Amino acid sequence: MMVRDLAARLPFMILPRWLESRTEPVSVDDVVVALVGALNVELTRSDWFDIPGPEVLLGREILERTSDALGVRRAFMIQVPFLSPKLSSHWVRFVTRAEWAVAREVVVGLKTDLIAHDDRFWSRVGHPRRKSFEEAAQAALLAERGDPPIAGLWGFIERWRMRVGGEGRGQRRPPFS
Repeated sequence: MMVRDLAARLPFMILPRWLESRTEPVSVDDVVVALVGALNVELTRSDWFDIPGPEVLLGREILERTSDALGVRRAFMIQVPFLSPKLSSHWVRFVTRAEWAVAREVVVGLKTDLIAHDDRFWSRVGHPRRKSFEEAAQAALLAERGDPPIAGLWGFIERWRMRVGGEGRGQRRPPFS
């Protein structure tokens, strides 16, 4: 929801340098498969596993791809070296519907690369193919289609950006059927 709200609501963004950090986003559906699969993983000793998504993305790329999935123009982004994660988390609190405590931890976690050591867990649970970022974003957006419109100023801005769409940038609103 946090990334979706930022992409849907902001036509321009001032990006802190830490949004160039790399991560491997994983879909909620794949996380559920991992949790259920973990119940059947036999271990001879204590162990830990990473559950990475299928691709490495920068925080900036996640925002851009979310804009594409929403069918809105990508925000004009200016990178600056001086926004701290703490200050950024307050901005996220103002712009998005995300719980501030969660948003703060997500933002602070993006200060460094979050890259998995390996993806061996997926083969252990028999789930080698994970959803791409685009597939996960489309599924999340389809799931919210039945939600009531967002009220207030941010709701107005979202509806306006959706109406304007990606005109002039070669982007089209996705055909939700």
